[in-house]
Amino acid sequence: MKQCLLLCFLLLLSHASRAENLYLEQLNSVSQQPEPDDALHERIKQFGARKQYTIKNLPAFHKQASLDSLPKNLCQNCHGNLPHTKNEATRAFLNQHSQRIDCLTCHYQPEGYRLDYQWLEQKDLKVIAPYYLGKSLMLSADDDFAQKVRAQWAEGDLYQKERLHQTLHNPLNVGKDKIMCSDCHQKEGMLNLEKLGFDAEKIESLENNLISRFLQDLKTGETDQQEKPRILLRGLLQ
Repeated sequence: MKQCLLLCFLLLLSHASRAENLYLEQLNSVSQQPEPDDALHERIKQFGARKQYTIKNLPAFHKQASLDSLPKNLCQNCHGNLPHTKNEATRAFLNQHSQRIDCLTCHYQPEGYRLDYQWLEQKDLKVIAPYYLGKSLMLSADDDFAQKVRAQWAEGDLYQKERLHQTLHNPLNVGKDKIMCSDCHQKEGMLNLEKLGFDAEKIESLENNLISRFLQDLKTGETDQQEKPRILLRGLLQ
């Protein structure tokens, strides 16, 4: 049964890679790489013991529409519309990006490839998404690949779920390669804000965003250790 599900997933990836989606092509490459049994067993052990983070009674931002009714991408099939949960100090600000910026924009930076970033509109969804060779890399939750991954996750045992989890996340940024707030919120940052259609006033606001600087200080430890860092309301209103 394990071999059958794995074979089905490999065939799915092989078919999906022909669509010339760079992310899917890299998944196909990862899934076919051999792995020592002891390394796999150790990961499965850690995967089974991994703490599940949840957010309880977290309201939508400023009376937004119900989060359940909002369109999702492949990642949000599992991570939900509020994917950032671990850090209580930063998760609310990070989750405000989730309906305007596709997850792969921040979490997928393939070495040796130059990605472009454009607005992508699909049904009620409009997000900044990564493009490669003129093709969007974003996969919606309604995509055939996303639906089959969800079904395989529901049917799989712990071994199959860890293999699937590892395959889907392997091409993504991990550890020190994660995108930081300052990668975008600075002059001439990762995103070409003018090309994305922002006017000069909005560009100035995004490049000098006080909240992003505050979060950056939290992550790098550059705040005063004798005093808990905080944002002053008067600073945000200036």
